[in-house]
Parts: sequence; structure tokens; C-alpha cells
Amino acid sequence: QQEAAQAIQGLQRLPNSRFAPDEAVLNSQKRWSKLNRTFLRRLIRLCGMALGGLCDMLLFVAVPCSVVAYIAIGFLVLLVPGRMYKALLSDDIDGLKWETLWFLLTALGATLAKMIRAFLGELMGNFWRERITAKVHKRYACDNAYYVLQAEHPEVDNPDQRMVTDIRLFCEEFSNTLCGGRDGTGGVYEGVGNIVWYSYQTWHRSGPFGICVAFGWSTLVY
Repeated sequence: QQEAAQAIQGLQRLPNSRFAPDEAVLNSQKRWSKLNRTFLRRLIRLCGMALGGLCDMLLFVAVPCSVVAYIAIGFLVLLVPGRMYKALLSDDIDGLKWETLWFLLTALGATLAKMIRAFLGELMGNFWRERITAKVHKRYACDNAYYVLQAEHPEVDNPDQRMVTDIRLFCEEFSNTLCGGRDGTGGVYEGVGNIVWYSYQTWHRSGPFGICVAFGWSTLVY
């Protein structure tokens, strides 16, 4: 009887409940999300849930640092073939040996940096999944939210299982978008870093005209 009374009180507080499903969401026939103010507000809320401690913040900062290291080492790798060709033209055998060794070291460093970036991305996704799942279920289990949801919205089937699945998919997709996926894609961090770094290198070597040519050609090709 006490649980039933608590459930009734929860139903009476339904309009003010944080867990009452949005009617616009339940009644909407559009399954695809839109990049609007509501999406950004929910994304910021989920990020706030995930970044709850110092370890989470350090890991979130370590991921772009690993991407910067990968871009920098990859740039050094790109410079080596030109120096090797120069050593061949000048018949500098010792210089060619050194450049070959340097190429192997930088290539190994780039591979390690890419592996560390992938590891940190997976670790961040798992940490976010654990933090968000724990906090969402903690809120779901308090204030009789599960009674309210099951009584007023029976069309929502297995809400706890759906929350776990949606959080897992969100964390995986968000981690892949930021850090790159297992298929070798670079992600947002690497894409933005490459644009900034190579734009600076183009500006430094050829000035504004080189920047205009590079971006113009990229726009026409892609």
C-alpha cells in the first residue's frame, strides 16, 4: 500500500517530473535528429554527466594531445623522402643511412601515436558510457520515475534496457566522431588539426596566395 501511495503521488507530480517523456518526441514521426538548439543543449548535458571528475577531464584533454603528436610526427615523416632524394643526388651515403634511420624512427613514432590515440579514444568512450549510465539510472530509480513512466507511457517498452543501449551507441559514435573509428578515419580532432597545421605551413612557405590556391583547389576537387 505504501508503494502504491508513492506511485500515485508520483503520477500527480508528472508535469514537473524530470523523467516524463517529451510529448513532442513521443508523438513525432521523424526518426532523425536535427542539429538545433535542443540537440546542442542535450549534448552539453550529457557531456556534463560524463566529465564528472579530474580523471575524466585529464583523459578528455589527453585525446587531442595525442592527435597533435600524431600530426606533428606525421609531418616529419613527410619531410624525410625529400631529404633522402637530396642525399642520393649528392652521393652522400652516410647522409642516406641517417635519413633512412630517421625515417624508420619517425614512422614508428607515428604508428605508436596513432595507436595511443585509438586507445585513448576507446578508453574515453568506455568511461563516458559508465558515468552516464550510472547517473541516468540513479535518476531513473529515484522519485518513483519508473512507476510514472510505466503507468503513463506504456508504449515505452523496456526503458532501462533502451537507456543502456542508447547510451552505449551515443558514447561509441561520439568517441568515433571525435577521435576516429576503427576503420582508420581520423575524426574531428585530426581533421581540424590537419587543416590548421597545413594551412599554417602553406602560409609560412607561400603566403596568402598559396592559401587561396590550396583552399580553392580543395573546394573544386572535393
